[in-house]
Amino acid sequence: LNAQALGEGVPGVTNIADEKARLMMELGDLLAGPLGEPHQAIASYKDGLLIKPESPTILHKLLEVYTALSQWTEALDVLETLIGNEKNEKRRARFRLTSAIIARDHVKDLRRALTLYHASLDDDATLERALEALEDLATELDDPKELLKVYQRKIKALGPDAMDTPKQRAERLR
Repeated sequence: LNAQALGEGVPGVTNIADEKARLMMELGDLLAGPLGEPHQAIASYKDGLLIKPESPTILHKLLEVYTALSQWTEALDVLETLIGNEKNEKRRARFRLTSAIIARDHVKDLRRALTLYHASLDDDATLERALEALEDLATELDDPKELLKVYQRKIKALGPDAMDTPKQRAERLR
């Protein structure tokens, strides 16, 4: 596409790079959707990312196509980019949780999944699904050290409010 076709000199178009990225994304949407050409959609989204490499919108669209095509390794790569760009800890934790599930269920990389589950809990200790999955995975791997780490996380997640006070402990021990 030449610069004029992309909106140079067109009223309302102030940034040619943004317009190029938007057009590549729209093309990808058409290819992925009504035209039924997901592989070409991937190429279009990647072209958009060359212009705006941190665009969360394009990254999410690319992730959607990869998962629809069961291209799990590529989906993990996109998620890694989203994780690296994300400042919000809770959102980043969810990206890591999604990555862990893909690594465990589709890529069958249990150690990578284990690391991602821990990282998701580091970002958001309230993700009970991650804690439960982490326990199941540590048990499946038959790794006592990992299981110990999981139980320590569970105890820590209970917090100081869940601990007995000295008086409660004395009553319980009677």
